[in-house]
Amino acid sequence: MSEFRKMVEEQRLLPIPRCTPWEVTIRGDDGEPVKDLGRYLESFQPPRVTRNRQLACAGCGEALTGFLFGTFEWGLAHGEGRCCRCGWPARMYHRLEGQNGIEVHVEIPLCYHPDELLLIEERL
Repeated sequence: MSEFRKMVEEQRLLPIPRCTPWEVTIRGDDGEPVKDLGRYLESFQPPRVTRNRQLACAGCGEALTGFLFGTFEWGLAHGEGRCCRCGWPARMYHRLEGQNGIEVHVEIPLCYHPDELLLIEERL
């Protein structure tokens, strides 16, 4: 079993909540909340913050900063990446539909919930 798989299994034993609109509020340019945001956010963990108030990796706690020389490493799929330190996957770019039907683009690193990672692995 890989080190990453062990880390995911350990986190699955913890009572990790799923992200909700209470932790992340995303609004369109018109100020209206995004449609079905709660259902979208269920795939992610609530954001964690470091002592320096930077968004942190769910796996190791390292700040997910800097896109060129930082700790967030881009993946092959648009908007997807992972922590350079431990490999925990996260999504940086989010495209959602606003209340008025206009697409909303948001840039915030959200780490996947450990249960979602195993679901993805099972599909492969």
